[in-house]
Amino acid sequence: MVYGDIRDIAESIWRKDGLGSLLNAIGLIPALGDLTKAVADVGQFVAKHVDEGATVAFFVFKHIPIDNPIIKRELIDNTIGGDAANNLRSKGFSDDVIAKLLRQNIDLKRFDQILKNSNIYNDYPGLHKFVREELTLEGSKLADRCTVDIKKMVAADKAGKPTYGYLNNLKGAYAEDLASQDIVGDVVVKHISHVNNGGVDYAVLEGNVLKIVEAKARQSLSRSHIKNYIIPDRRTGELVYNVDYAIKELGEDYFKDSNIQKQFILYHNGPNSQAIKNSLNLPVSVPYKFKSKIGETAGQEIKGSIEIVIITVSK
Repeated sequence: MVYGDIRDIAESIWRKDGLGSLLNAIGLIPALGDLTKAVADVGQFVAKHVDEGATVAFFVFKHIPIDNPIIKRELIDNTIGGDAANNLRSKGFSDDVIAKLLRQNIDLKRFDQILKNSNIYNDYPGLHKFVREELTLEGSKLADRCTVDIKKMVAADKAGKPTYGYLNNLKGAYAEDLASQDIVGDVVVKHISHVNNGGVDYAVLEGNVLKIVEAKARQSLSRSHIKNYIIPDRRTGELVYNVDYAIKELGEDYFKDSNIQKQFILYHNGPNSQAIKNSLNLPVSVPYKFKSKIGETAGQEIKGSIEIVIITVSK
């Protein structure tokens, strides 16, 4: 887009001399030295017209090419405020990602306030590193791990609607990522995938031990939250392992082989992890059984047991 086009857009969208003149000036001055002055002008305008900061930021970052990292950083600081900008940087958001979000017309001051009010970065102190390493330039996805629609989250907050569901995706993906780092094996049987996908979160084979992992990051957790794995027997009420759920993804062979030890690992990340572990009061192991559907054992009832391991962290 040429600078004359930018000037015309500014004149057609805003009929306010202050904002129109300012944006026209920015568009007409491509030289680095003059652009530096224009950046300062942006800051002065936003300081006088606080309510228009998000509008200015959207226009500037959408229509004006800003390749110089110093200019980009100063424009971010001057349009959304240095405090909000530094808060987002400390939470793992790079200037490139911040600029991308501004081009989507997202009110980042409000977004920063949502994160602050949620206390999520205090509860999960390593989250900033995860966000910094995994957040894509689309600004709404963590690679293939989860979708955090920041634009919808900010819109929900403006409408007075809850935003915790959006952040729960982020916490869940982070917990699964930690589990995949802390629980290792010789063979990855099931890789972590999108946090909203059903099925086993993660599974590895270490020696002759099959480790089936369910990762959680909740403020509270009861047995109902792990009902895909540990359930009461319909006849006896005894706790048993829901082996059919695991077989859908892992197959029968591991559960037929008596030489392979089985572990169900509940991995919980959060400030209340130890208290949650104590409240669950789970046994050290539970039985499982299923009717084989494949191979030489088809039609036979297979029985075994699986150890229950609870790992608690606060990262």
